[in-house]
Amino acid sequence: MLKSFYIDLLTFVVAIIGTLLAAFNKTGKTISFEEPITFLVGFVVVVMLFLPSLILSLFNKPRARFAFAIYQGFIALLFLGLIPSGFLGFRGGTGASIIGIIGTVICIWSIVVVTNLTKRNKTFY
Repeated sequence: MLKSFYIDLLTFVVAIIGTLLAAFNKTGKTISFEEPITFLVGFVVVVMLFLPSLILSLFNKPRARFAFAIYQGFIALLFLGLIPSGFLGFRGGTGASIIGIIGTVICIWSIVVVTNLTKRNKTFY
């Protein structure tokens, strides 16, 4: 139970680092430190994205773990979308690609840990 929470917290920290990296390397009409309202909105969106995942990771019921694994899959897809930005030549895109790779690996690791916990209890529904 706590293992999945700490892994999800690590994913949350990687997402916050990605948000800070995006604000540091402004590439047009994106978030930046020069516009604090836009930065705050981006930060709140990241927090709201991870809030259900953090709450679901605290439950030890099989259905909650299953929902957590599905939600982590969606977050992994979001991190997977960051990876091509380094190849497209955006300023600071290499850092975003690295954040995307790290976030995707952590999300997949989280899904594997949660499904192994569920299989160990032999109830998946």
